[in-house]
Amino acid sequence: MDTYKNQPLEQRKKCSEQLITENPLRVPVLVTCQNGKLKLQKHEFLVPKQLKVIHFTATLRRSMNLSPENAIYLYANNHMLKQDKVIGEVYEHHKDEDGFLYVNITDIPALGTR
Repeated sequence: MDTYKNQPLEQRKKCSEQLITENPLRVPVLVTCQNGKLKLQKHEFLVPKQLKVIHFTATLRRSMNLSPENAIYLYANNHMLKQDKVIGEVYEHHKDEDGFLYVNITDIPALGTR
């Protein structure tokens, strides 16, 4: 994830534009973990626009091999993502200027949702 932010903005924009052009029904999502306890197998995803956040969360949980009693929370731009939203809508509201949606995962809840 840091490697993306270290690249020049124009290069990141070109990369996201190419991904969106090649995959018009998907959005580019980059995921990081807020603490060291959660470990993802991969951090880059092309997520279908119509997929709900709850299903993307389930995909991430499988990637981390979490047990059912462990809760995780997804954030974009410091806003907790509602599980019933579709990724395409989240992307439109929270995408970065470079065209990627940056999502943070944590196992610590916060007050307030959006």
